Order: sequence, then C-alpha cells, then structure tokens
Amino acid sequence: QALVVDLDEVDALGELAVSERRCDEGRAHFAEALRLLEQKGHADPAALNAVLGMGRAATCSRDFVTARAYLRRGEALAVKTHGADELRVADALNRLGELHLASDELEAALISYREALAIRVARSPEDSPLLGEAHIRVGEALRRMGRLGEAAAAFEQARASCAGPSSCEGYLE
Repeated sequence: QALVVDLDEVDALGELAVSERRCDEGRAHFAEALRLLEQKGHADPAALNAVLGMGRAATCSRDFVTARAYLRRGEALAVKTHGADELRVADALNRLGELHLASDELEAALISYREALAIRVARSPEDSPLLGEAHIRVGEALRRMGRLGEAAAAFEQARASCAGPSSCEGYLE
C-alpha cells in the first residue's frame, strides 16, 4: 500500500512541476516513480502515469525525440492494459496531441485529438468535462491550422458539453 501512496505523490509532484513549466523537476519526479516501480518489480499497468508523465515533461522541455518515445510507449501500454477504446488510451492520445502541437505538427495533433475525442464520445456522458476538454483540444488544433469555421464549431460543441450539471470551468475561457 505504501508504494501506491508514494507513487501517487511522486506522480502528483511531477504533474504539478510540469504544469508550472518546471520541466526538469517534473522529469526528475517521473523518473523517480519509474525507479520505484522497477525497484519493487511492479508490472506495466502501474507505470502508465509515470511513462506518460515522462513524455509530458520531455514535451515541456521541448525534447521532442524523448517525448515521442515515452508517449508512444505510454499509448502502447494503455492499449495493452486497458483496451484500444478506453479512456486511458484517450489520455495517451491527448499527450501525443500536446507533443504534436508543441512541435508544430498540426495535422498529427488534430489526428491524435480526434482519436481521443472519439473514445471520449463513446465512453463519457454528454455533459462530461472530459468531453468538453476533448472538443477544445480539437478546436485549438483547427484554430492553429487556420481552419477557423471548424474550430468555432468544435468550441461550440465544447460549450454544449459543458452546459450540463458537470462543469468545464477552467477549460473554457
């Protein structure tokens, strides 16, 4: 039980560091999580958060080669442990989309975000903040591509998803 608490704490510290653009610190936390897992001999499913976190931290520091390797590993791990159409795969696809957006691979970002959106549509209630977030990600990729009409439609779908009892506060500005 202690390993789960330690891992959750280390993962949370890594996510916080990356969200605050302290990329190297985030990478150190996720590397520690992977080290803890390896030390304890834990199998693949427990490593998913740390593997995706390493990819996110590498994206944050613009180390796109490392990010791509970790995120592809995370996507494969999510498919293997959860199935191809599960929400954890959508998480991995969103991280890949972030990488593609950061490296100006806009078409690849749109593809990743649309794949994640399809999973969220199949697996989430219509008023889910996660569904609203998925529409926002698609809209942002379209906006960056200059496809403004399609982007506006995606943002409107996000608003519709966020209009129900679940709040998308923080996703819509």
